Amino acid sequence: MERQQFPMTIAIDNLDNLDKETKLQITEKTVFQKRSDGELFIDGKKVVLFSPQNRKELKDKQTLNVRFMDAFLKNQQLIPGEWKDKDIYFWNVFNRGNDEFVPFIYFDSCTNKYDWGDRYIGDGDELNEKYFVACFES
Repeated sequence: MERQQFPMTIAIDNLDNLDKETKLQITEKTVFQKRSDGELFIDGKKVVLFSPQNRKELKDKQTLNVRFMDAFLKNQQLIPGEWKDKDIYFWNVFNRGNDEFVPFIYFDSCTNKYDWGDRYIGDGDELNEKYFVACFES
């Protein structure tokens, strides 16, 4: 296996409309940086995992949307190691308050790669420690 060099920085084109949902200042490229300690930054903002007990806890969080999920799936070397045994949800703004299918990524041990799925989460459903949402550190 090839040894990764850190910090690993990748500029990704075509992440349009991110500024509306995440308040990032979008220029021509969105810069993803994974550091040697496993920390991940997008345009200088630290990405963390949050495990909410219910949807209301997501109200004030800057969650990463499905466009970020697509970027991670195409650039799997950027995914932090701590995500490997977790389902990571990319909770779009439109998911907050509606019964929705919420997209997530997971590590498929059969293919040794990340893949995606979606799960129905009702507005009144309680969440638990298995649910992790990718968001910017507040």
